[in-house]
Amino acid sequence: MPVQPAPVVDVGIPAHGRPRFVSEAVESVLAQRFDAWRLVISEDGPSGGPVAEAVAPYLDDPRVHYSSTGTRAGAAANMTALINSGSAPYVALLHDDDRWAPGFLGRRVEFLERHRECGLVFGRSLFIDEHGNRIGGRSPALPPGIHLPARFVPAMLRRNIVPVETVLVRRSAYEAVGPTFDGRFPHIYDYEMWLRIGARFPVGRLDVMDAEWRRHGAQSSYDGHERGAELLAFFEHAEQLVARELPALRIPERRRRYVRGRRLLTAGLDAVQRGDRAIAAGYVRDAVRTWPPLALNPRLALALASTACGRRGHHVLRAVRYNARRNGLRLPF
Repeated sequence: MPVQPAPVVDVGIPAHGRPRFVSEAVESVLAQRFDAWRLVISEDGPSGGPVAEAVAPYLDDPRVHYSSTGTRAGAAANMTALINSGSAPYVALLHDDDRWAPGFLGRRVEFLERHRECGLVFGRSLFIDEHGNRIGGRSPALPPGIHLPARFVPAMLRRNIVPVETVLVRRSAYEAVGPTFDGRFPHIYDYEMWLRIGARFPVGRLDVMDAEWRRHGAQSSYDGHERGAELLAFFEHAEQLVARELPALRIPERRRRYVRGRRLLTAGLDAVQRGDRAIAAGYVRDAVRTWPPLALNPRLALALASTACGRRGHHVLRAVRYNARRNGLRLPF
């Protein structure tokens, strides 16, 4: 058997109980025109279940490997294990329900080879449904090109503009900032990592839609877990990170209050959804004090109406927020 050359890209697919889609993710890696890669599918939990069965037919390719964490470790820990499982100069992570177009890896490797100063490069993603049908996309927050930390970081403080399925990271950038996803942010650990890298290195943005993000009810994005408190903790963490890495960067106070106010309101909606009226009132009061225009925000009216309707209102609020996220509406519920 010929000796396999050292891979240029370590590809990781974190998997957990979704064998229905993982085959499509693996096949999209196998279809890459750039073939100097090594793939590890890491199951978060015991091995030998439906995911292992779905992956088994691909293990004849010496570039494809399957592993498991043994016990449930969580998404952030599983992704961290994938980063550290190889030694190639570039790392790409593909969720087990997403897909790449055949030119994905080659396009990004070529960019990072030309722009050695960049820590990562990302593009745009298409949204697909559970059947693989294309259902839209999101407008980019930054134009194509190379963005220095002073431009990239302020955009990221407003919202995460880097779709994880579109990213290729230079391994040395991971090593420089710490190749560990922060488990304190179980739903937005990737957001924290891109901010960490983007505060230290220039970042590239490609004007291409060559990755597909699948929207479906089994995603953690739609699992009903509340995010307001997590977003508030992340906001405070992000401000400390920026002060440490970019002390000369001044974020306008107006923007800081706007972002914090909206996240307080999100936490308030979470509390309404739980039926914690006193906690909800405190969050909503702080949100309006922080950013007074929120008094006219329709989300505030929704929170008040849901509270007035009692338990039925809480269920309606949960359904509205779930459908807003699943349909990609720009309503930060």
